[in-house]
Amino acid sequence: MKVCLVQTWVWKMAWRESRSSWRRLLLFLCSIVLGVAALVAINSFGRNLQEAVNKQAKSLLGADLVIRSRQPFSEEAETLISSIGGEHSRETRFSSMVYFTGSNDMRLAQIRALEGHFPYYGTLETVPTEASHNFTNGAFALVDDRLLLQFNAGVGDTVKIGMVNFIVAGRLLHIPGEALAAGFIEPRV
Repeated sequence: MKVCLVQTWVWKMAWRESRSSWRRLLLFLCSIVLGVAALVAINSFGRNLQEAVNKQAKSLLGADLVIRSRQPFSEEAETLISSIGGEHSRETRFSSMVYFTGSNDMRLAQIRALEGHFPYYGTLETVPTEASHNFTNGAFALVDDRLLLQFNAGVGDTVKIGMVNFIVAGRLLHIPGEALAAGFIEPRV
């Protein structure tokens, strides 16, 4: 019974106090509401930012792990790489002159030979979109869009790299794990 009396007394006192200084009470309540709202917004923003970074980090790299070397991998490195497990892809990069047979023009380009199903996260952005999957089925190449525009070439034309002719399967717009500026310096094939 005493607890009930104390609670009643507290409520009566709070009611009396609120009648005389309702503006201060309203300011106090608004401050609490705004503080709680700010904390919820900050926590929500932080959580959303963390989730976005986690989702996009893999697509920025294209894989969980990338191991690069300027020299062929040693036997010890090959053993270590195969012990990691999971699916592997190989990429060989070099710079070479690219010869467009239709326009009889050449240009220095970055050549990439892919083996496997890279990228594992994100997609190769190409026009037409199916070219990102079909170019591995034969002597096909994806050529940087700016390079095709420069030499007035298109899908179905022939490009020669070294002594090998490739049919242009599509226009390459974006590769996961590569900065956009890299394509301006040296176009990709």
